[in-house]
Amino acid sequence: MKPIFLLDSHLGSGGKEQLGGKADGLQKLLENGYTIPITACIPCEVYDAFIDTNDLREWIQLELNRKDLAHSRWEELWDISLRIRNRFLRARLPESVESELANFITQHFLGKRLVVRSSSPEEDNQKSSYAGLHRSYLNISGIDELITQIKKVWASLFSDKALLYRQELNLEAERSVMGVVVQELIDSEISGIVFSRNPTDDSQMVIESVYGLNQGLVDGQIEPDRWIISKDNGSLIEYQEAAERTLMAVPVDRGVSLVEIGGSGGAEPPLAQERLKIITTVAQDLERTFGCPQDIEWTWADGQLYLLQSRPITGLHGGDANDKRAWYLSLTRSYANLQKLAEQIQNQFIPEMEKEADRLATRVLGVLSDQALADELKYRQKRYEHWVSVYWDEFIPFAHGIRLFGEVYNDRMIPDDPYEFVSLLAGKKLLSTRRNMLMGRLAARVEAKPTIRDQLLTGRVDLVKDPEFLPLFDTLMSEFGNPFNLYNIGGDTEQQANRKLLGIILQYAELSNFPLSAPQERSEVLEREFLGRMADSAYPFSGAEILELGRASYRLRDDDNIVLGKMEQQLEVAAAEGRKRLLQNGISWAPQLQVMEIIAALVDKESAKRQPLQKSQKVSGQQSPLRARQLIGQPASPGIAKGSVRCIDSQLKFEEFQAGEILVVDAIDPNMTFVAPLASAIVERRGGMLIHGAIIAREYGIPCVTGVYDLTELVKTGDIITVDGYLGLVTIQQSNG
Repeated sequence: MKPIFLLDSHLGSGGKEQLGGKADGLQKLLENGYTIPITACIPCEVYDAFIDTNDLREWIQLELNRKDLAHSRWEELWDISLRIRNRFLRARLPESVESELANFITQHFLGKRLVVRSSSPEEDNQKSSYAGLHRSYLNISGIDELITQIKKVWASLFSDKALLYRQELNLEAERSVMGVVVQELIDSEISGIVFSRNPTDDSQMVIESVYGLNQGLVDGQIEPDRWIISKDNGSLIEYQEAAERTLMAVPVDRGVSLVEIGGSGGAEPPLAQERLKIITTVAQDLERTFGCPQDIEWTWADGQLYLLQSRPITGLHGGDANDKRAWYLSLTRSYANLQKLAEQIQNQFIPEMEKEADRLATRVLGVLSDQALADELKYRQKRYEHWVSVYWDEFIPFAHGIRLFGEVYNDRMIPDDPYEFVSLLAGKKLLSTRRNMLMGRLAARVEAKPTIRDQLLTGRVDLVKDPEFLPLFDTLMSEFGNPFNLYNIGGDTEQQANRKLLGIILQYAELSNFPLSAPQERSEVLEREFLGRMADSAYPFSGAEILELGRASYRLRDDDNIVLGKMEQQLEVAAAEGRKRLLQNGISWAPQLQVMEIIAALVDKESAKRQPLQKSQKVSGQQSPLRARQLIGQPASPGIAKGSVRCIDSQLKFEEFQAGEILVVDAIDPNMTFVAPLASAIVERRGGMLIHGAIIAREYGIPCVTGVYDLTELVKTGDIITVDGYLGLVTIQQSNG
């Protein structure tokens, strides 16, 4: 089969296995007499040739099997996707394929702007549409740009969204292949979609339309006009007018941009009555032709209706209620959406949260009655839950600003290291590094005046007479509080919590050189190169703008947790007061009570005195003598380190960490990243370049590997291990078990 060929009404279907779902559907539209743009297909066997020529098949299998995808978080899946995408961009098509593509485009598309769309055999069928999961690129010109976009479409087989979806359908991602559709870009007057059956009502169809290209509609950037049509007789049931018609998507010199419609162009609905009837008829005919309800994308130009694709509708009511594609699609945010989030988070949410935490800190809890304290706990629990909800709804999505910057950087720079972009984001004054810097300055005072050490060992800061130490400690407490209060399950007093924090400061004093930050010289060079390459890009933002967004997203990925931790501390301070009172009333198990249990016990002490049944403890069996020698994870911060392990399986045990050990942990809470400067390396079970342990490791230039499944079962305190942050490997040199 040729590496590229035109679809036409006389070709006959090449089979979905080679054409892919989208191309196969377009071929059938042609065979049934419908008008489509000039369309060519690059069959799936060209993808196979690309993979084999560049020895990518086994490499992809390794990437997909570093960890069971069922146990992977979205950060880990994005890391996999990022590495595969960058490898694809760096790989070359076979020379014969490149030559034939160039000749073909010159012969059939000379001077035309192009669209490149995915056409996987798995997509566009009744069971799995993959709508929005694979990539399409508009307004492409020149063979070099075309080849780049083809490789991006192929790489989208392994986007985090596509990996999640295949996992849901129990499909093997490494067996996936991809065809590609190349079309002439139609300079549309109006565009839209039609569902020949309303997904929520079998008796209706739905038509949506916008001015200009369809991209603004399918990306959710432009609100469409909507018509609900009766399937029985084609009559109008309801018309829903767009709130405003001010923008349209149009091709520009490079790419696609949203522009003002201008004049009175948007005064009327995009679809006049005559065209509405034509779309209705086409939808009814295509449902009969294909034998199932269709999702049809269409456009109108120069009086001609073009069909861009037609695929079966999935997810009709009565289908799989667990289909999570809507959530998968939410993993990608537009630049405009992220800009709005940045403004809201930095100028509204974080100041409001800090202000509320500071206000709660001024309340004197000791003077409250038990009932008033219970009410205060209820209030603090409610406010904390509110901010946790804001965190998940607003802060977590903003982390995708890092993703967007990383994708843009890799597309423009095509670096050897797919994580090179992180060096432009790190070292930008995180709250956690400021906290650690304050602790480092306190440790420097201990080194300067050894008598302070003996005073700190008492756990009483008030015994320290050094005029520089106390103001610094007060600054640390006022800005960040004592993080050990967050996990005060054991009912520690303030002095006991301070003793733990002071112990960490004394550990800082053991460091010969406190790691202020990783070297930044290289990042300054890369920043200049990146900004230079963005000068002629087609993105709707400048290099400086996307870099600033990436930095804000990176910074807030860590800072938001520090601020949320201040709210959690105020909840725990009130809980500690409640536990203290219950202990005084003879309830010896008060230290184990959670917030809602404390509230109930404060209100009804007599019932609380009846000791609850103890939860059964898991009895561990005899440990298997078989121990893994090499563990595979995700490379998160470059470097190699060898040393003794300190395995932290509880937040309460961070105080045990000793300077120079390798930190092995399930996951580092941002409020506990103060141990990072003490570590010679960090290994986490949770994976991803965006988790907090990885962020803080890069800030200090500490080797880090993440995403090691069953880590704390396989590695124990006292083991001697080597951590390779370049390859994501952990080698156990000597077992302590």
